[in-house]
Amino acid sequence: MEQLNQDELLKLVKSAITAIDGLWFLELEKEAGFDRAFEIDLAVWKKYGPVMIKRITKMLSISDNGLESFLRVLGVVCEIDGTRFS
Repeated sequence: MEQLNQDELLKLVKSAITAIDGLWFLELEKEAGFDRAFEIDLAVWKKYGPVMIKRITKMLSISDNGLESFLRVLGVVCEIDGTRFS
């Protein structure tokens, strides 16, 4: 049985996160309308950010909140969601 390599698995996981978020929103929109779905989506993302930041800072052993540390954390967040910053 063929297995995925680490890069393929990571790519699959990243795309699954995006798909789940999009599908969740679309189903909620059907049930509650766009405005309510958007309101709930924003509430979830506001909670997601701090959770991910705490996990990333712990994994990178970051204990300060300086610019260099912020950029390290932002770099990881961008790796997760596939965005870029400069």
